[in-house]
Amino acid sequence: MKLEVGRKAPEFEIKSLDGKVYNLKMMKGKKFMLSFYRYASCPFCNLRVSFLMDLHQRLNLDDQMIGIFQSTEEDMMTYVGQQCPEFPIASDYERKYYKAYGVDTSLMAYIVGAMRLKTLLEAYRKGFHISRSMGPKTTVPADFLIDEKGIITYAYYGHDISDHLDLDIVEVFLSAQ
Repeated sequence: MKLEVGRKAPEFEIKSLDGKVYNLKMMKGKKFMLSFYRYASCPFCNLRVSFLMDLHQRLNLDDQMIGIFQSTEEDMMTYVGQQCPEFPIASDYERKYYKAYGVDTSLMAYIVGAMRLKTLLEAYRKGFHISRSMGPKTTVPADFLIDEKGIITYAYYGHDISDHLDLDIVEVFLSAQ
């Protein structure tokens, strides 16, 4: 079931690749974005992480973005971890939090996303290539903007496997006092 704006974000406790544990309680008092991706070698997902790394650096953020992948930590280190993002990325191989946040799969979203050749070529140019899938290929990304009280202020469920919340919206949210 998709989550709605105005409700309390579901609790989570997740360990990032650098070994730090993150949960909703420790994030209270700061705005943050919680993003769900497909798998660690997904070119679309790696391209998005690359864009977020630029935004993170430009805004000088402090753990205000958390990325969750449906891959094992080992696979994440092999693929997306090679980008060395300054924000936490974590594994939810069991998809526990994908379920809690209503992140779903869709064959149609997979087909539509796979036809986004311009985005795929941009990912290829940056060195992100299609590799093996770790988890369902049809997982559709989702982004949540959560306020200082743990309330969802924006819930964005992608329309296809390459679709994420517009970066301008993320920037305005995370940079607002």
